[in-house]
Amino acid sequence: KDTWQVQEAAAEVGLLMHRVAPCPIEELSLLGYERTGFRGQGLRDATAQVYQERAFNSDGSLTHCFRRPGAGVLAAFPIEWRHDISFWTKEDFKEEDLEKVVAAACGAEFQRSLQLLDKYVSPKDGRHADR
Repeated sequence: KDTWQVQEAAAEVGLLMHRVAPCPIEELSLLGYERTGFRGQGLRDATAQVYQERAFNSDGSLTHCFRRPGAGVLAAFPIEWRHDISFWTKEDFKEEDLEKVVAAACGAEFQRSLQLLDKYVSPKDGRHADR
């Protein structure tokens, strides 16, 4: 995983990034925190304690706070995912019916937006597909 994609990684395990704030480096230093440097290339026993000579650059660093979803818990930066799907439709297909199925599957609180991107008619058999 790319560690800079922390919000997506948190979402995969059911967490929301609830707050982002400047890291309190000075306050942590008063409590004994020390920037020790970059870890070695491996976490094998032989290299587990290998550090580079220079300390981490903590200027402008941030603290990311995560919470489990619940009543009143909102994401600091809501994630937006889009998925294009296509499927064969019947002659009596109605978008309202699809909206109901998606709402039932995802939950009423889930913000969704359905948009027809394309229609296709098979030249072989005249079937319709929507995307």
